[in-house]
Amino acid sequence: MHYLFILGRNVKLSQAEVFSYFEKEKWKIINSSLRKNSLLIETDEKIGEVIENLGGVISIGEVLAFGSINDLIKSLDKKELYFGTKNKFNYSIWNFADEDSKRIISDYLKKRFRQEKLKSSEKNPRGFIKLQSDDFVEIVSSKGLIDEQFFLFEDKQEYFFGKIIQKCDYEKIEKQDMNKPVRRQELAISPRLAKIMINLSGVRKDEKLLDPFCGIGVILEEALSQKIKVVGIDNDKDAVFGAEKNLKWFGF
Repeated sequence: MHYLFILGRNVKLSQAEVFSYFEKEKWKIINSSLRKNSLLIETDEKIGEVIENLGGVISIGEVLAFGSINDLIKSLDKKELYFGTKNKFNYSIWNFADEDSKRIISDYLKKRFRQEKLKSSEKNPRGFIKLQSDDFVEIVSSKGLIDEQFFLFEDKQEYFFGKIIQKCDYEKIEKQDMNKPVRRQELAISPRLAKIMINLSGVRKDEKLLDPFCGIGVILEEALSQKIKVVGIDNDKDAVFGAEKNLKWFGF
């Protein structure tokens, strides 16, 4: 099976996190390829809902077909592409390939959905993010009028097409972080960075994680959400009391 991980601003850090996550889950990586801020992984495993455990991943997609552009289209003719219930829908395509190939796929989808008597409309990406390399990459917004997200990835003149199956809920993460009882904006790390650090540590479910500078408990919260046992230490009494309040607020 092939999966596409769309990475955040720090591509190298996000890539390292994904590799560490696969290692701690004991999932074998057969092959991998990086293009822009997207990481294609071939594995024997069928991954479950993991997006909430990954801090540096925007979306995860599953490959439906691959090969040359012509072979890819022949394979797609035999695949279901739309599983929604609405006859009218909008979709976008994450493009990690050359523009000519993307145009061919775009024309194919328009024709395919029209033949299936679906009223579909392709929407262009709605923005950009600036990577830490100073490059800008297009992003497809998960908000608004986009019902389905597909992707096209190119690796050594072989093309991989699939659909996005998991998306990071940034609004939910930010809302929880902003609404918790105790915040220290000038000192505390973000929940997403906490997830990355936990995954890089390689600690597994039911193992124990020690945070020797736990502050108000951001890393503790994220580790507990993954059913990891935690010990937090800090020489700031107020920070420890704040961590206790936050952990209770999160239901731990």
